[in-house]
Amino acid sequence: MESPREVPGAGKTAAQPTKLQVTRLHAAQLSCTPKKPLYAAPPLLQRMVDAGRLGRKTGSGFYPYS
Repeated sequence: MESPREVPGAGKTAAQPTKLQVTRLHAAQLSCTPKKPLYAAPPLLQRMVDAGRLGRKTGSGFYPYS
């Protein structure tokens, strides 16, 4: 990871986003309704997300991770 950098006017440093923040962002993007059906998540992926099968971080996804 890069070292933290100064944020102008904030007086604090900003670091790279954590995995949890990235995961929450991805979940938020999947849960929103797309404006065009072309951009909607495929039904299989939507069912997997709803079931909590998010891949390595949860131990299950397309493959079992143990």
